[in-house]
Amino acid sequence: MKRISVVIIAILTICAVRAATPDWVKAKPSSLIYYTGVASAPVSDPDHKETAKRLALSDIASEISVEIESNSLMLREETNSQFNESFRQDIKTRAEAELEGYEFVDSYNDGQRYWVYYQLDQQFYAELVAQRKIEATAKGLDFLTKGKQAMQQGFAANTIDLYAEGLKAVSSYVNQRLMTNIDNREIDVVTELYLSLSSALDHFTISAMPEIIQVTSFNGEVHTIDVLAMLNGISAQGIKINANFTSGDGTFGSIPATDQSGHSVIKVLRISSKSTQQEITISPAFDFSALESDKLLAPFASKLHAKIPSANVRLEISANDVLKAYIDSYGSLGMSFHNGLNTILNQQYFDVVESEEDADVKILIKSSLRKGGTIRGEAYNMTEAFANATITITDLSNNRILTTLNISDFRILSPENDSQAQLYAKAAREAIKRLKPIMANKFKELNISKK
Repeated sequence: MKRISVVIIAILTICAVRAATPDWVKAKPSSLIYYTGVASAPVSDPDHKETAKRLALSDIASEISVEIESNSLMLREETNSQFNESFRQDIKTRAEAELEGYEFVDSYNDGQRYWVYYQLDQQFYAELVAQRKIEATAKGLDFLTKGKQAMQQGFAANTIDLYAEGLKAVSSYVNQRLMTNIDNREIDVVTELYLSLSSALDHFTISAMPEIIQVTSFNGEVHTIDVLAMLNGISAQGIKINANFTSGDGTFGSIPATDQSGHSVIKVLRISSKSTQQEITISPAFDFSALESDKLLAPFASKLHAKIPSANVRLEISANDVLKAYIDSYGSLGMSFHNGLNTILNQQYFDVVESEEDADVKILIKSSLRKGGTIRGEAYNMTEAFANATITITDLSNNRILTTLNISDFRILSPENDSQAQLYAKAAREAIKRLKPIMANKFKELNISKK
């Protein structure tokens, strides 16, 4: 009898809970006045209240339609259907993040899940969106106007920056049109900012002289490159300059921004590659990272980035001027380590010779490997080892040590079942991998004379 009573009470409790379940939990409310959002999260989730709220707001955002207006920047520049779908999702994600004015209506906990109900007044939201568009239009127009003024005054750097900042400021509206009047002409501010920036890049030129320079690696001779930047045929002042070795390697001095005449000077301080044909690419350092990191602007930023002009300078080294190196190597890392470093040094930096008498530099390589313990694991055990390597470079014209670089006691793990040869081979590969960037940096500091 007692057991029957317990069962009856349990049944009545379940019925009571079900009877108390709000209608909005059973079926999401539909309204012509409000956007509604209903969601739930398991009460076992420590953040179930915040999770349920976030999902409910996402539910509201999903009710707000994403329209792509005709002649908007998005439709003018992109017709790919896959992009359109991704773009719509990004717009919804941003709309969710920018939601405001929503109201909490109710919550419900059935012991298993926590439910919340939020709503957003459609009229309020429409007015909010309209106000945001007015503010965005004014902000974008301000950047556009200042950008045009900067161009007229010859401040090319400011022109590019202002157009880019303006585009970032109106990024939420690439699928819409922000219409206004400028110079008695009706324009869409979003499209006008993009086209103005694109046009400025189309009319930006950069040149470099001389176009070819005869150089010698590692000799420390400074070579200068004169750079001229122009926008619409007018000297471009205040442009930061990028210079990179697209083939070969070396170092540059500090590169000043262009002066009033649009000129800048690049100093090549050192060549640290033996390649007989090397190339430096020079370009304006326009920073579009803020546009590229914005999901709504990234496709347009890629197109803009492709328009950035560049100039190339070729560096030529006579084969007779390539420095010769004699390599002496010993140690427990063995021939695979020696041969690996020999290949790198011969391909990138020096002509490796067999005799010290024929060399300009001597490269002494020492290596060692000591075993550690056994590291036990769930699947299999690992053998621990520690490697050391030192490279010393001596200028044979004066027997002066130029530099010493090393790696010490770096840890290597190899499966316990590997042979000793496999362990040493792995240690050699890892040692070379660690030494390569160290060599690249150190060699940029070397001044070496031919013997």
